[in-house]
Amino acid sequence: SCEEIRAMNVVDFLLPEQSSNVINHWLSKLRKNGTITVGGTDIWEISKLFYTGQINREQWVNLMYSGERRPSYTMLEMKVLLESKGLKVLRCLVDGIKFCVVAQRP
Repeated sequence: SCEEIRAMNVVDFLLPEQSSNVINHWLSKLRKNGTITVGGTDIWEISKLFYTGQINREQWVNLMYSGERRPSYTMLEMKVLLESKGLKVLRCLVDGIKFCVVAQRP
């Protein structure tokens, strides 16, 4: 079992329907009172940049669909997902287009 799991940007490479199962697997390895940090690219922030004209269509497409990466979450959606699995969310952060949610297993 783990006291801490850090999964930065991993969810960007998963299909949304895979994410829940992968997170369940990580949580099965997390000790009581252990923390998990899940981070990724925030699709809301990318879309906001495009909508406000701060990036063009080509830049938007590159941020959303470059290589194997397919961002599919916002920080708020990840927070809600972790809470739905019974975790206590300790911190949420958005830095540019990246998000990070830290939660604790009770």
